[in-house]
Amino acid sequence: IGHFAWARSAAPDDPLVLYGEACLQETLGAPRIQDYVRVTTLPNGLQILGIESPQTHLRRAESLLRRSLAASPQFAEANLRLGRVLTQLRRHDEALPYLRTAIAESKDRALSYYAHLFSGDAEFALARSADAQLSYERALEIFPDAQAAQLGLAAVISAGGNREAALDAMMPTLTKAPDG
Repeated sequence: IGHFAWARSAAPDDPLVLYGEACLQETLGAPRIQDYVRVTTLPNGLQILGIESPQTHLRRAESLLRRSLAASPQFAEANLRLGRVLTQLRRHDEALPYLRTAIAESKDRALSYYAHLFSGDAEFALARSADAQLSYERALEIFPDAQAAQLGLAAVISAGGNREAALDAMMPTLTKAPDG
């Protein structure tokens, strides 16, 4: 974190520096980091410092991403990350425009996939089933074997009451042999 403080002092409005620190903050708020800190006991009373609540890290990430986008509004990766952070903060309506911008600006298949996937998650959380289904289907057009998109699609279909179609949508995640 100290390196980012130095970088921000050298280049305070650089969108890449702000984006890099935002990615770190988002990661520090992630369940895998939070769980590790919660269950880890270090010897001799040592403590892991710098890890705060997930909401604190996500709010920091949000602030940094907004500053990055103020300097470079079409920065696809920053739009994707801000959309994801807002989704994690349960501000789904606010997340969708950023995810749409990421889709429009992205030239990268993986980034486009994640933008569609996270859009589906946000739309589903807002009970916009038709839009969520379309987002998951678009994600699956990019990566047809993506389990997260298949499970999201199955959840949307199931919420609509079509259990058989939901099972059909989910079945590839259960039957396809893992690669390698």
